[in-house]
Amino acid sequence: MSGVVIGRRRVVFGLGATVAAIAIRVRPERAGSQGLQPGGRILFVRDGNVWVWDEGDSSELFGSRAASDARWSPDGDQVLYVSNESSYSNLMLRDLATGAVEQLTDNAPPIDFEPGSALYVGWSSWARDPAWSESGRIAFIADYEESGRMALWLIETPGENAVLAPELAPEAFDIDGTSISVSGALTAYAVKMFDGVDYRTAVVLRDLSDGAVYPLVDEPGGVYDPAISPDEQWIAMTIRSTGGTSDIWIASRADRSATQVTFGEQAVASTWSPDGSWLAYLRPSGDGFALQAIPVARGGPAGASIGLGEWDGLDSTSGMSWSR
Repeated sequence: MSGVVIGRRRVVFGLGATVAAIAIRVRPERAGSQGLQPGGRILFVRDGNVWVWDEGDSSELFGSRAASDARWSPDGDQVLYVSNESSYSNLMLRDLATGAVEQLTDNAPPIDFEPGSALYVGWSSWARDPAWSESGRIAFIADYEESGRMALWLIETPGENAVLAPELAPEAFDIDGTSISVSGALTAYAVKMFDGVDYRTAVVLRDLSDGAVYPLVDEPGGVYDPAISPDEQWIAMTIRSTGGTSDIWIASRADRSATQVTFGEQAVASTWSPDGSWLAYLRPSGDGFALQAIPVARGGPAGASIGLGEWDGLDSTSGMSWSR
């Protein structure tokens, strides 16, 4: 796949030897209002197929057997997803009205290379973790550079070539879990950091106008799955405690303080409702996962969580996407 590098400067930029500790405040859970039920449609992936929760009902939206990372288009009429093949993956776009599928990337090696050979693998590329902004801009992670690093790439509108996102300097480690703001001006992702002694996982924000990176939260136990709120003022994420328990937190973009939303649920993969009044997330249940939703306000929980359904075969690493 071809792409033109944009907005890149040869400027030395680092996240620093250490990242300041975040201010943590814990709010007690409050009783939820009776009868509250979120609206809209939530995408998730189950057994490689794309499913939808639609205001209480769930069904398979379309089959693939090789899909992951399904995301709504801004108008909710299309679904962007990753198709996983042998040693490579591509971004695909499906029109829900017609069923037509468009391939947005071309990461397969030449057809005359033997599958599984060194040449085959060497010429393969991976595209993953797409995020689609209301502005129409698509962000995703891919290893298109000769260095093989997993870097942030942008597609301004479907059908255009991907370009390397502006960056003041390459990240020292691979990045993971892309989220993009409604305006398309800001991304959040997880990256490993090194303070000279220990490795830590951090969630950072990147300004897509100049490539500046702003550390938001770092945790020795791990922090991942960032999701930028519709008003772009809050970032939900999963924080794993040093004891191994994962929960959803919401961090303030303004002062980097963080508020705990779930407690001891092993919660992951949070996503915002379009109006920012709910967070959906996944937690283990039996042999699968339960889809939960919790009302939120001013960067914290505004009621108790409610269950929206439980399924086996649900791919929690693919995350979810919420549309009206």
